[in-house]
Amino acid sequence: LDPDNEGFEDERLDRDDADFVDVIHSSNGVYELGMREPMGHVDFYPNGGGDQPRCFSA
Repeated sequence: LDPDNEGFEDERLDRDDADFVDVIHSSNGVYELGMREPMGHVDFYPNGGGDQPRCFSA
């Protein structure tokens, strides 16, 4: 799950919705499209949660 901030601030999957929620935070770079706050049982922040190098289409 990669949480999107745009339009989903109040409706989202978090640690209370399942036995185990694994979250990968990305796209928190210049446009801040993702959410930075932890929301799963395990939260990963590849490249610090920012934009992924050489990934222009995502």
